[in-house]
Amino acid sequence: MDVQELRFWRYVLLVIAIGEGEQTVTPAAMLATLQQHCGVVPSEVVIEVACPPHDLWLTFSTEDKCSEVLLSSMKIKCCRRWIHFSRWCRMVRAQPGALKYKSKLGFEGLPNQAWTTASVKDVLK
Repeated sequence: MDVQELRFWRYVLLVIAIGEGEQTVTPAAMLATLQQHCGVVPSEVVIEVACPPHDLWLTFSTEDKCSEVLLSSMKIKCCRRWIHFSRWCRMVRAQPGALKYKSKLGFEGLPNQAWTTASVKDVLK
């Protein structure tokens, strides 16, 4: 997970369109804005629609281009809305909390020879 997180952190940006615009920010409009303001060409970025609160995911082919676009956060508009860029991180939608319920897991009918640390770990995986 750490390797994947490092890769995402270096190459993926989350996009939030700020303000109450009449138009939603589409991938095509975002690509046109990135081309105009940041010099991004279509082969350097993959744009995907994301769930709220983020509008889009941008996955770049190079870390340099990703960092360059990140510096444009809140400096450009797309569809008449200010665009906020932020790096991806594993805790992007996390919030502190505790589990409401406690669960117990039982292994009934398991033969004695199956009760090894390795076999129980395999089941839990």
